[in-house]
Amino acid sequence: MKKIYLAILLTCLSTSCFAAPLLTADDFMPPIQAPEEQRESLRTVQHPEEIHTFTSPDSNITTTTARTLQDAINDFIKSHTTTGAKRIGTPDGNYAYVATGLGVYDKSMRNINAVRLSQRAAYLRGLMNAKVELSKMLSDMEIAGMEILANQNDNSNTADSSSTSLGIAMHEKGDSNVAAVLKGYVTYDTFDDGEGTVYVTIVSTPKTMGKYSRPVNDTLLADNVRDGMNAILAEIQSGVVPPVGGRIVDVPNTGEIAFVGFGSALVQRASNPAMRANLRINAGKIAVMRAERELCGIITGDKVNGQASYRESLKQEFTEDFTAIEAVDPMNNLVSSNDLEQVNNAKSNFSHIQNFNEAITTAARGILPPGVNRSSWFDDEGVWAYAVAIYVPSITNRAASDAQMMRDSQILQPVQTEQEIKKRQEQERLIQGPMYNDSGKFKPGVTGTIKQNL
Repeated sequence: MKKIYLAILLTCLSTSCFAAPLLTADDFMPPIQAPEEQRESLRTVQHPEEIHTFTSPDSNITTTTARTLQDAINDFIKSHTTTGAKRIGTPDGNYAYVATGLGVYDKSMRNINAVRLSQRAAYLRGLMNAKVELSKMLSDMEIAGMEILANQNDNSNTADSSSTSLGIAMHEKGDSNVAAVLKGYVTYDTFDDGEGTVYVTIVSTPKTMGKYSRPVNDTLLADNVRDGMNAILAEIQSGVVPPVGGRIVDVPNTGEIAFVGFGSALVQRASNPAMRANLRINAGKIAVMRAERELCGIITGDKVNGQASYRESLKQEFTEDFTAIEAVDPMNNLVSSNDLEQVNNAKSNFSHIQNFNEAITTAARGILPPGVNRSSWFDDEGVWAYAVAIYVPSITNRAASDAQMMRDSQILQPVQTEQEIKKRQEQERLIQGPMYNDSGKFKPGVTGTIKQNL
């Protein structure tokens, strides 16, 4: 009985089995985004009359409370024009944090590959900016600034003329630096306005930070592993999958939560079938690596450093010259238009220079634990490769103990039955995903609220 249990468990610890015990085409289809009306309802504040904002007298931090955590978050992102961060009071008396960043992509380029790559870069930039905004909320921020104003006035008079000049010069500069280590942040909402601007909202709550991530018991049955992973993958595939960031998923039967990192990569266009197949394979691998990196940042810590500086100079000069009028018409005492132009001659020069520099680095370095599940698929046109990397604490514990058992065991080369060989071939065929069917048309990026129990 023990051997049977071990065989089942080791089989379930393989990547393909976690994707689904009995693979079907649906397991590798692109994720089904929620209908437009459902996406809008997920962003709607259900009880606006219970939104309250106050400033804490001890920390001077503004906090928003609502009946539900989702209402408080949606109140912050409802216009999709807000960037920054806010502290939210949870119904149980704790605090959560929400931050939004934006990125911009260029739709005017003729190369569709360039437009798509620019679009993904906008999502990444939005995520990085959101991390910086969250860091500003949670960490100290170093600020330096200086302003200089110079004012100069010169007057000159002779027997025949007078002149005056006024010069104003202003110089301003500022620097800011913030550094933090973020853990337990998840992607809550993404929004692409279709015109080149992308908003990414992340949330950090006690739950996403692992407060409830422990299993309720130390023993996990093989059936629970399969059922739990299938439920996770089904939930991911039935919701919005952003190209960057991550989310959490409640695991049935264990009372814990799973941490999920998302990854994506563009399948480059190529006319040669062999080259296209290789580019497709490479895109899938890159998507998996990006999902692993996002997961690593969420569960082991993402080092965020944001530096920004600006320099601004303004200079304005006024000069007026007044020259005595000699050619006066003796008949009507009128002056010529040239004389009037000379009297009213006033010169004004204005110049303004502004320079802004920003550098954001987010770096994650750590070791993903054993038992992390990885799955990848392609969209319906075969243009984008998507991937997830999933960490479940109880599976890691079981995988670690089984790995030790494997190291201590002497294993002979297993003999595969004909039925097992056919099953493996069928799995490999399904994993290939949809055929390449690139329409060559640009599509707006992923937009929607990532439904999750925060």
